[in-house]
Parts: sequence; C-alpha cells; structure tokens
Amino acid sequence: MKKQGIEFERAGMTFRPTPKEPPASRNWILEKILTDVAIEYAFAVEENGPFNSAHEGYAVILEELDELKAWVWTKKSNRDVAQMRHEAIQVAAMAVRFVSDLCDSPKVLQDHDLKITNR
Repeated sequence: MKKQGIEFERAGMTFRPTPKEPPASRNWILEKILTDVAIEYAFAVEENGPFNSAHEGYAVILEELDELKAWVWTKKSNRDVAQMRHEAIQVAAMAVRFVSDLCDSPKVLQDHDLKITNR
C-alpha cells in the first residue's frame, strides 16, 4: 500500500523516502510518525473521499481504534508490534481526516462564520 524508496505525490502532498540511517534524535522519530500519518491520510482521502458526517467520521475512528485495541489486548508475547503501529497510525490519520473534513473544511468554516487562526 505504501510506496517506499521513491518520491511520490498523493492528494496534493509530496512524500519523500525516509533516511536509511536515522540520527539519534527524537525529532526524527516524530517526523517519521507524522509523515506516516500524512501518507495514510492521503491514501484514505484518495480512496474514500471526505467524511459525509460527524457520525461517519466517528464510526471510522472507532473501527480503527477497535483494530488497535485487539492488538493491545493481545498477550504481549503474541503481539505484532508492526501491525499495532500500523493501526495506531490509522487512528491518527482518521482523526486528522475528521478535523480536516468536518471541522476545518472551507464549507464548515463558512457555514459557521469561522476562520482558522495560527495559535
């Protein structure tokens, strides 16, 4: 599903491969996680389009959270950490999608006479 080793563009975002030798920095780890969330977000938007309602968005987040919960509740010696990470990335991506589609979209902001501000 994810393309590694090449630069590619999805949903107007450009993604680059991550370095093979990560520096010993927590910032690099956070950047990698957020990049993976952005990639997952872009694939979900391209594949499924925007959420149609808050109920739909919540249901999708809950479904992803249930998939993560299944791994969390698995006996530690039987957990697939890579799969658990993947599910956590999907939860984060769907939360970003919820905000993007249902809270910060131009239509929602216009309907509620709101503006996005830099905090």
